[in-house]
Amino acid sequence: MAADKLLVLGDSLSAGYRMAASAAWPALLNDKWQTTTPVINASISGDTSQQGLARLPALLKQHQPRWVLVELGGNDGLRGFPPPAKPNKLCGR
Repeated sequence: MAADKLLVLGDSLSAGYRMAASAAWPALLNDKWQTTTPVINASISGDTSQQGLARLPALLKQHQPRWVLVELGGNDGLRGFPPPAKPNKLCGR
């Protein structure tokens, strides 16, 4: 069974663009939850949905989190990418 860890997979909104890593919301949440649920911030500023989701399998293998919070899509919109014609196959299990 996976440990009680939360993996945050996001873009600049979660990475903390132009701020200290310790000021990004995942770090603040980690400070609050540290003793019960460590928060792993795997966010990268500038990541698109496709880039972030391509990194997900390796991150799952490396960290083995119980939960994953995906915060992606802002850069897709900024770059003018159209929404997918059919829904992503990303789903909870």
